[in-house]
Amino acid sequence: MSDSAHERGEQAREVTRAAFAKALSSTAAGLSAAAKALQSTAQQLRPPDDDAASAKGRPSAGTTTEPPKPPSSPGSTAPDASGSADAASSTSPAASSSKIESLAEKPVRALLGELDALKPSELRALRQAENASKQRKTVLDAIDRKLGSA
Repeated sequence: MSDSAHERGEQAREVTRAAFAKALSSTAAGLSAAAKALQSTAQQLRPPDDDAASAKGRPSAGTTTEPPKPPSSPGSTAPDASGSADAASSTSPAASSSKIESLAEKPVRALLGELDALKPSELRALRQAENASKQRKTVLDAIDRKLGSA
């Protein structure tokens, strides 16, 4: 190969490298802009206090909860036969509903670990809530098995 052909080949490779570097830089800039846009959208969709609320064990924005109950005065709530305070309040529809809502928000493994402690009526309510929202097959199947053995 002659020197001029060799030079033209080198020039062509250099032009190709430069074009590739420019295209790569342009792609990186586009991806960076897209990532920033996604972060901005995520921040707009998630209220700013969600992370702080979940870290402190409070429900995140948009979750409804009951107002806290006032502290009991001595003698106002007698323990039941099992030694727990006011059995009626722990099974009230509102308490049961908030319990079901908080269970339905848990990850699958955490939720499955708590199914044994639920009454059949709570299992049915949880199944209904799960079916109306996330529809996780693993959860629905586990609830059905528990209800079948109850």
